Amino acid sequence: AVTIWSGRVLGASWDGSGKAKINCEPLSSALKRTGLRRLYSRNCPYDLYSGECGVSRGTHEVSDTVVDVTGATLNVANAASYSDGYFNGGFLTVYFVSKSYNESRMIVNHVGTTLYLDVAIADLTAGDSVLFYPGCDHTLNTCNVKFANSLNYGGCPFIPDVNPFDGSPIFWGD
Repeated sequence: AVTIWSGRVLGASWDGSGKAKINCEPLSSALKRTGLRRLYSRNCPYDLYSGECGVSRGTHEVSDTVVDVTGATLNVANAASYSDGYFNGGFLTVYFVSKSYNESRMIVNHVGTTLYLDVAIADLTAGDSVLFYPGCDHTLNTCNVKFANSLNYGGCPFIPDVNPFDGSPIFWGD
């Protein structure tokens, strides 16, 4: 068989002469439509501090003055008030008043008073004021314990470990 056309039928109707009118669309136009936007996964798909997440950035903001800077590593005293790793995946922002602009960087690691950024901030010096925010690993536990936001959690944490469609003839459900 030779395929002449592929697509889908959107609807059909009969006219008064006994002929059917079939409304179709080609497969190419169906591919242009937006598909599923969210994945079915254990982890939350929402960006931290976004509207879907619902966590307020201002509630978790920590301000401090930079004690020391070496490349992408800086020391801020207030970070020691939090457990190691608390700011992992978060970000740091500095506003340069003299230049009227701000810069933000991701916090890759946090240990004690030390924050390791993904990229150094060129004009950052000791004595500059910074704001930094905790990160999220997108698990239900972190959402609940760190942010008290489990009602807005977008993941599906209770997906069974055993897949009934893995090809096994016997399903041992939990």
